[in-house]
Amino acid sequence: MTIQEIIKRLQVVKNLLLLEDYESLALQIDRLQGLGGEDKDLNELLAYLKAKKYGDAIVCIDAFVKRNSGVEVYKDPEIEALKIELKALEMEVADNFVLQQELENTISQFEIRYHQELGGIIENILKLKKEKLKDSPKKEEYKKAEEAYEEFHQQHEELKGKKVTELSDEDKAELKRLYRKAATLCHPDKVSEEQKESANKLFQELNEANASNNIEKVRELLSALENNKAFSTFADTVNEKEKLKAEVNRLRQTIEQIKGKITEILSDEVYQKIAAIEDFDGYFGDLKGQLEKELEKLKAA
Repeated sequence: MTIQEIIKRLQVVKNLLLLEDYESLALQIDRLQGLGGEDKDLNELLAYLKAKKYGDAIVCIDAFVKRNSGVEVYKDPEIEALKIELKALEMEVADNFVLQQELENTISQFEIRYHQELGGIIENILKLKKEKLKDSPKKEEYKKAEEAYEEFHQQHEELKGKKVTELSDEDKAELKRLYRKAATLCHPDKVSEEQKESANKLFQELNEANASNNIEKVRELLSALENNKAFSTFADTVNEKEKLKAEVNRLRQTIEQIKGKITEILSDEVYQKIAAIEDFDGYFGDLKGQLEKELEKLKAA
């Protein structure tokens, strides 16, 4: 392949980065693999692309084009490179946050159903245990029973009235798609500084709708975001190199923090138990039967 053809290929790669079309980018990376050979510059570029260091990749492309064609493509390629990297990081923040929300919603929706289907029986069991120990000399046991009842009673009052719409598998997939798209448009870590407050409010509304499986509300919010285009990204509104560098570093730290939370949730015993349940109707039915028997034994004792 001639140097002109390689330059054209690299320009395609750069345009895909500008368009944030990372799926098509993967195909171009595969095509570039065979061009590298012993060319140090191309191999360096491939390493940057594989590591998702898109800012460094842009600088590398511009340098290669300038060196091999004598054409200066940009006056300050580092600023554009930072903007490209920043947009990629903004998308990565949103994607990881969506995953974190999905895992947290799995737990919270399970807890809501747990309290709605079993909370009343469990509350009666704890109350009866407390009452049976009230006049007992075992003061410490009574205190623990009382604390257990009060703690559960408070949780039950908070969760028993919450509503979560039941969705089919098809609707769940649609909700996930709509939420992800909306979240990438209004995530507070993505918008310009002066718009963060309004983005926070809208993002909270979006999260509440998603948590309650309110697919119509999520669709409504997404439509408003797409039609109004109310938010500008930090990368589109800032041109100062040091500010862009600082934001790149901040988003990298944010991504690591979110990934840490995701890892923590996935390793949590409660989440693992929920994830292992294949039939929730059967699970709650069996547990309800066991608790009813326990309650009857306590009443008879």
